[in-house]
Order: sequence, then C-alpha cells, then structure tokens
Amino acid sequence: MVKSLAGKYKDIVALYSMDRLTAAKQHACYQEVMTTLHSTALNVVAVSVDNAATLSTFHNFSIREMKSAVANHADRKFFVDFLCDGTLKTQVVDSVTGQPMFLIFDPVHTIKNVYNNFQRRKVFQCPSLAHNLSDGCSADFNHVVALYTHESTMALKKAHKLSPATLNPRSIEKTSVKLAVSVFCESTRDALQFYAAHEGRSAWLATADFISLILKLWNVLNVKTSSKGKHKRDYTQDPVRSSLDWKMTFLREFAAFVKRWEESAKPRLSKETFLALRHTCEALAGCASFLLDRRDFRYVLLGHLQSDAIESRFGWLRQSAGAN
Repeated sequence: MVKSLAGKYKDIVALYSMDRLTAAKQHACYQEVMTTLHSTALNVVAVSVDNAATLSTFHNFSIREMKSAVANHADRKFFVDFLCDGTLKTQVVDSVTGQPMFLIFDPVHTIKNVYNNFQRRKVFQCPSLAHNLSDGCSADFNHVVALYTHESTMALKKAHKLSPATLNPRSIEKTSVKLAVSVFCESTRDALQFYAAHEGRSAWLATADFISLILKLWNVLNVKTSSKGKHKRDYTQDPVRSSLDWKMTFLREFAAFVKRWEESAKPRLSKETFLALRHTCEALAGCASFLLDRRDFRYVLLGHLQSDAIESRFGWLRQSAGAN
C-alpha cells in the first residue's frame, strides 16, 4: 500500500500470494512496487514494515505463514541485507531519485510488543531519563494485576479500561492494540498514583512512572490530525511543527534511553523489541526533520507513519471475500 503523509490518499499497489515469506522474496516484491511508483508522480519518503511478523507494508498472510516468517525475521533481514548493505540504517538513498528513504518498524506493532513483554516478563528495571525518569524506575506488571483485583468489586473504577483479557491475554488477543493501550493509558496511571498516595501502596508509583513514559511516547507517535492536541487539551498530542520541536528531542533521548537499558543487565525488553523501538524513534525523528526542513511541510503527523491504513484495508478485503 501507498499512503500520503500530506492528505487522505491511500491505495493498494499490489497483492502477492506467498506460501513462505523470505527476505529475498520480499525484496523482489519491493523492487516491483518501487518500479511502479517511480513511473508516477509519487515521492517515496518512508518504507514501513513489521519487525519480525509478516504483516508488512506490502503483504498479508495466514497465522501459519506468520509463524514461519517470525523464525526468519524476514522484515528485518530485508532491511539489513537488501537495503542497508549488512548494517541496519535509519535511512537509505533511493537509487532512482537520489532522495532519502526512511526505514521504519511500525510503531503500533512496537507498542504492542512492549505491552506483551511487560505482561510476560512482569518486572522491568529502567535507567534514568531526563525530565521523565530522573532516578529510573522498577516497574512491575503485578501492580496492574493488583490494581484490577482491588477495584474488581467497586461500582466505580478509576482504572476502568483494565479487563481480565488485559491481564491474561490469549494468543490471538496479544495482537490487539486495545489491550496495550488499556495498560498504557491515563486512567491506569492515575489510579496507580492515587492508591500510592492515599492507601500506602508507594511501590505502585514506579509502575505509574513507567506507564506514563510509554504513554507519552505513544501520544507523540499517534497524532493523526493537526487539532488532536487542542481537542484533548494535551500538548503531547500536538503535531510536530519544527525540527527543533521538543518531540524530536524526546524521540532521540528515548532512543538513547532504550540503548542504555538494553546494554544494562537489568530486567528488560526482548532484543527484537529493543531494536525496533530504538530504530523507529530515530527514523521517525529523522523523517520528520527531513519533511519540515527539505520538503517545506508546515507540520508532520507522525500517526500517518503507521500500518493502520493497510490493516484496515485488509480487514475490508477479508469481509468482502466472506470473512474467510
């Protein structure tokens, strides 16, 4: 699929039937698609793929094929071996136009992977991050479980988005964005802070700080309209208006934070999630700066650099085909 960063245009370029995804096959499809796009007036600014699963910008697969491709890390191998000459980069040069193309791992899938890691590994010990985690934190998913249990018999709940599926998701539910954002949301964070302050559960504050950090990142990455920040009365959901915007600094600082966390011996995310998170923050910051400084964009909506459009189109195609 191609999708405009400056308007509502989106369209399917090609559909490929495949029994087993490899990086070489993906590169062959990529070359065909790029040849088609170069014959039009479209300028390719970014290429977005999933990190390890197969739901990339140009593909749609069954569960069995997804499991096969996860083992091969086809998307990452496609970036590294075929576009980056062996070393992963945030941008490459289009050989036809000479313009930079930014390589992105889909932020939506990355946030879901952070949630899945948190739910599965339970405890994270994070290093410090200026203006957000001044002393680091030790987040524990069991605090979220205890919060839900504590409020389960209450008629009015502060953490109203939590559910049994959030705490113990089935395999198919782990692909749900709804479950991830039910943990990384204002109500869950505020509930943890409230009970820490008023009921002596001080250990919950560290978990609230970690949720607040991931929520801030998600708010920055998920802006799809220029007025969202005004409607929500939340400055973190404003569009990026300058290459010197604090959001660009935050993304680069967060990437450095992720690198320090990965290099530490403390409980942490998986290697694949670390890579996707760090790489995507750096690539999105670079892409936004390029659009603002060299393409004369008045603002950039980072929420358009996601796979939501192709996911919804594939859902529509499945329903049109009888939901089979």
